[in-house]
Amino acid sequence: MANTRKTLERVPDGKLGWKPHEKSMTMGRLAGHIAELPGWAAVALDKDVFDVAPPGGESYRGMTIRSRQEALEVFDAKVAEARAMLAKATDEQLMSNWTLQAG
Repeated sequence: MANTRKTLERVPDGKLGWKPHEKSMTMGRLAGHIAELPGWAAVALDKDVFDVAPPGGESYRGMTIRSRQEALEVFDAKVAEARAMLAKATDEQLMSNWTLQAG
């Protein structure tokens, strides 16, 4: 987590709209993805199935950050959430199957 945080600390505020390639996400979206990724630990421990595009429901939309500070705040909160969930997780939870679905 320390190395990931260091990477987010280096995201340039003035370049959040930049794309490394025309088909890529923007820097703000890429940083948002990295910032929110630790939160998936809590999702995986809390639910057996997570559908990013449920039929008839709203699709999961990742966040696009608006500043380096926002990325760091989200990342720190998600890391704390994940660590808390892992600390109280049972062996049964950790050994259960988890499914990621898209519709």
